[in-house]
Amino acid sequence: LSCRSTNGVGDARSSTATAPVPSDLRGSKAPPPESPRTVTFHREGDSAIVVTVDVVSNDASRAQGLMFRQSLAPRHGMLFVFDREENHTFWMKNTFIPLDMIFVDNDHRVVGIVKRTVPHDETSRGVGRPSRYVVEVNAGFADEHRIRVGSRVTIRQSP
Repeated sequence: LSCRSTNGVGDARSSTATAPVPSDLRGSKAPPPESPRTVTFHREGDSAIVVTVDVVSNDASRAQGLMFRQSLAPRHGMLFVFDREENHTFWMKNTFIPLDMIFVDNDHRVVGIVKRTVPHDETSRGVGRPSRYVVEVNAGFADEHRIRVGSRVTIRQSP
């Protein structure tokens, strides 16, 4: 999945599953994701849900995102970290996994969710609100775990 910012600069997405690197990406300068972290979604009146995420925080790694990944383990995902809060959009080009994209602002609150994206769809998707972080997880995660706009989010470095 690739992300595109509203200023026209192409940011892209990464993957957390293991798949062969396509020949056109071999030798590319995209750095690997940073060390894993956890993202905790705090739900009203219920226990929290913890997701282990790979972190992508520069243009090259965000551009790669989850592209070409064949699978994503349950409660695993990718955390896109941007330098500033703005309206970010993503597409599913070269992404094989249907996803939920959870957009989070500077105050660590969910500001919007794009649910059940379609693999390989090149339509730009966003929530129309500024975000600083985007968490990509398997499609259906947000509904299954009752993640809603306004949910509080904690981001931590894994031990």
